[in-house]
Amino acid sequence: MTIKRIVDVSFWEDPQVIDHFSIEDRYFYLYLLTNPNTTQLGIYTLPIKTISDKTGFSREVVLTLLDRFQEKLQVIRYSKKTQEIAVLNSLRTSIVKGGVAVERLLKKEVAQVKDLTLIQATLTHNTRYFRLSSRSFDQKIYTLLQEEIQLRQKLLENPQKIDRQFDNENENENEKENESLFANENDNDNENQNKNDNVNVNDNQNEDALETSVWPPQLSPLCPDSTHLPRVTSPIELDDLGLDPNLPPAIYQSERAILRQRLEDPYLFREGVINNPDLTLDQDVIQPFLDFCQEKGLSFSQTELVAYNQWLLKLPFDMVREAVLRSLDKQEVFYYSMKILWNWQQLKFKSLFHVFENQSRDYLPDSAY
Repeated sequence: MTIKRIVDVSFWEDPQVIDHFSIEDRYFYLYLLTNPNTTQLGIYTLPIKTISDKTGFSREVVLTLLDRFQEKLQVIRYSKKTQEIAVLNSLRTSIVKGGVAVERLLKKEVAQVKDLTLIQATLTHNTRYFRLSSRSFDQKIYTLLQEEIQLRQKLLENPQKIDRQFDNENENENEKENESLFANENDNDNENQNKNDNVNVNDNQNEDALETSVWPPQLSPLCPDSTHLPRVTSPIELDDLGLDPNLPPAIYQSERAILRQRLEDPYLFREGVINNPDLTLDQDVIQPFLDFCQEKGLSFSQTELVAYNQWLLKLPFDMVREAVLRSLDKQEVFYYSMKILWNWQQLKFKSLFHVFENQSRDYLPDSAY
């Protein structure tokens, strides 16, 4: 399905366009509104070289136009650090009527923006418009941008506090589950002991669900005819890999240590899931990744594609794509990218913003892969 962008016919009657835009300016602005890199949000990655290649302008002309559009016309903001652009008026025309799907898309896109100042510039430029708008969805956009800015500012001020917040929430969930289990105990001492053991096992499972949210398996050559495959319903659970939750605590701890080692080694992990018939591709989830692989000339096995499919159920597509891009110069692209994704998950990175803002904590796997 092709992506379409809306350009309001009033563009040609806008006093600013008529009075201040040259023919070259109008062509360039229409390119910024409709090029293949655009997003619903209006903030997206657009390298200088890409602009030059697509428009035919030289690099010097492109830099001059960007400076003019930002400083004089004040309709864009460009980040040279991340090569991202914010078309400030985009949200005024790109949304027809909104809805849950559009709101979800905007949340995803704003989380993938690397430069916080572009989000702030978009909000500042459109604040008056959003407040005066009669559309309720415009108020949601205003709130969405505000919340994203506040979240990032908190993360930048104290990233450790954010991590502790995630940990506390997970601990509270475990405590509630434990209370529910203890509430069902009877007076028999032996039964109580058995139930306490089960509670400890459940605690350990909850910890692993946070620390080792498994990455996954794979499938046939690139671009297979897989539309008939059933949808993947959930990421792999530890029990799917053969860990018995009813084992005595001491044995369970030992088995868990072995399992964790397997999960941290893509080679060993692959052996544990390659023959799992319950793990298949979700065509809607994997299709953007297949398109990306075709563009880069990459080919993965069926099992490896399922592995990426499982990651795409938990992380944004841009993060999975970035992990693969960072692995292209390695001998084993698949295993190296799996380790990168694993490290990002351990650091609780939820978007590319977290990756780029925490580069010092981005421990890549060793070069053996």
